Order: sequence, then C-alpha cells, then structure tokens
Amino acid sequence: MTRLRNIYGIDYASKNDFFAVVLHQLPEFIAGEDYLPRLKTLRKYPHKSYAEMLEILEHDLFRRFPPFYIVPDYTSEKTFTDILIQSYGKDAIEPIVFGNATKKMLKEDGLSIMTQGYRFPNPAQLQNKFPILADWIQGMINELLREQIITTKANNMSFDHPQGEHNDLAIAWELSIHGCLRWSLRPRSEPAAYTSNGKIDKAKLYQRDPEALVQDLKRNPRLKLTSIQTHNPADIMY
Repeated sequence: MTRLRNIYGIDYASKNDFFAVVLHQLPEFIAGEDYLPRLKTLRKYPHKSYAEMLEILEHDLFRRFPPFYIVPDYTSEKTFTDILIQSYGKDAIEPIVFGNATKKMLKEDGLSIMTQGYRFPNPAQLQNKFPILADWIQGMINELLREQIITTKANNMSFDHPQGEHNDLAIAWELSIHGCLRWSLRPRSEPAAYTSNGKIDKAKLYQRDPEALVQDLKRNPRLKLTSIQTHNPADIMY
C-alpha cells in the first residue's frame, strides 16, 4: 500500500474572517508513478477562538489524518502556531510570515503544481452526496481565480483580493501546496528546514527516518482525546 503524508495548510481566523484548513496527501515517491498531491479534505468556519480551532484540528483532522507537515500563516496569529510547535515540534511545522516575497513564492508554487498536472476534484460530482464539501471546494477555486496581482506606482508587485471578498481557503490551499512542493523536491530526505520569519535554520533539520515522525505524532496523547467526529461533513475518497 502506498504511504501517504498528510500536509496541512492553515489560515487562522481573525475578526470578521474565516478559519480555513486544507489537507493534501502526498504519496510515497515511486519512480514512474504519479507523485502529485491529492486534495483530501478542507474546512472553513467563521471566526473561532483558539480553543475552538484547536478542537477542530486535534479532535477531528489530526486524529484521523496525523499531520506529517504543517504550514500555518504566522503573520498575525503567532500564539496559536506556537501552541502547535509546543505539541508537535518545530521540525513538523513551517510558519510563514506574509509579505510580498512570501506571497509571490506561494503564487509561484501554486502555478508550478498546476502546470505539473494537479487537478481539483469536480464540485459538481460531489454536490448531491456531499453538498458542504462541494461548496467549500467551489468556493476555494473561486477565491484562487479572484486573487489579484497589483503593480504599484513604484513598479512593485502587490497581492490582494477584491474588496468584500475572502481568500482564506485560497491561502490555506497555497500553504498546503507549498508544503507538498518542499517535500516533493526531497522525497527521500528529512523534512524541509524549519523556518521562522523567512530565516532558514539548518540546525533544525530532522535527521531521522521521516516515517518516524508520523509514529511520534500517533503516540502523542493529545491525539487521543476523543473518537467523536463532530466536524466532518465528508472527506474526498480516492
């Protein structure tokens, strides 16, 4: 059976905003076989407290799909990311601080994966059986299509979205894809270097067998809080 690595992108909720999570599964590298990430599931909720966001992650998603690598937005919600780092370790988490350079990197990563043949699940095929999931997927696609690249008067690039619209799922998708690309470039190596504020600390590289990290996470008592699935409308089946 092909081993799958669960790679999360997380955009935290702020006031009048949404908490968004996108999970891709990256298959084990086997020469000659498809090595593109597969969208497994996603979540989008109105503004949540730290406790509510942690419950969605640890009582639902992380329990069923133990995280192999997590790429969160570290720009304005550093406290929550620090909570995850304390629980799961720095080697499993790559915080991203948004600025023009990192936004450009994420857009380029998204374009790169699309040109390699990545495809979204068809929302229309999920609408009858999984309407919430279908709406989230269609919403995410719409958000990505609405992303704007603006040239300033100083001839610099700026990234934004239309006024009154949201891009939380688009950001979570880009973060997850970034994590997948970091791994796909080094499929038999240690996790990507831990980064903070754009600085790579090579001393933080995870030197053990990558699968050992998954086993460590599965043994983490925080992942065994409950077996009740309260946030699962459906998950995409491959």
